Amino acid sequence: MRQHIAPYLPASATCEDPRWTAHYERLINSMVLFGVKLKIIAKYTGASSRTISQRHKDLIQKTAAQGRIPNSEPKSFTIPKDRVNAEEVLHYSLFASCYNRIESGISEVLNRGWLLVAAYETYLQMTEGMISKLGPGSAAYRLNINKAFGLTTYLSGTKELALKRCNQCGIEHLYLTSAEPEHQECPMCRIARLSKDSHPAITHEVELAKQSTK
Repeated sequence: MRQHIAPYLPASATCEDPRWTAHYERLINSMVLFGVKLKIIAKYTGASSRTISQRHKDLIQKTAAQGRIPNSEPKSFTIPKDRVNAEEVLHYSLFASCYNRIESGISEVLNRGWLLVAAYETYLQMTEGMISKLGPGSAAYRLNINKAFGLTTYLSGTKELALKRCNQCGIEHLYLTSAEPEHQECPMCRIARLSKDSHPAITHEVELAKQSTK
């Protein structure tokens, strides 16, 4: 009797198990194409540095991204200080919503590399409408997957960050669990308040954020 293999990658699945080989191969390819740092790919796929480097050459004809695994303070993902940072925090919140929904929707503990890619793909699909709204050549913000990885540490691990719904605009946004939520401003409300001129991206981001966090 053929054993059913889930479409997701559980943390219990090892790269040495031939039943999960195809899943790990797809994960390596996806992480390479998204520009995930070599150390992160190796950590969650078990692939050697040599294998990952060769995959970069084969798929994108580039050298594998080196450097340390991103490590940011939890407060850098919330409490916007200015217009640009508020937009970044909004996108962190959108990604966090995707990440939490996928994680909570599957009963098994997931491979965090697989979860990162699945959430990032969902985030890109969610924000595609914003890019289309602005048109070709626009400078619309998109979250880098390595920055997104830094956020996941505080979502799956320490739980120092959580999502709460704004009473004013209705979106969910990140906040520090160690501080009073009332004192941590919603990034969407900050963007709207600091934007002097009406911009089509602003209105679209509000609607996008509302729809994605319902």
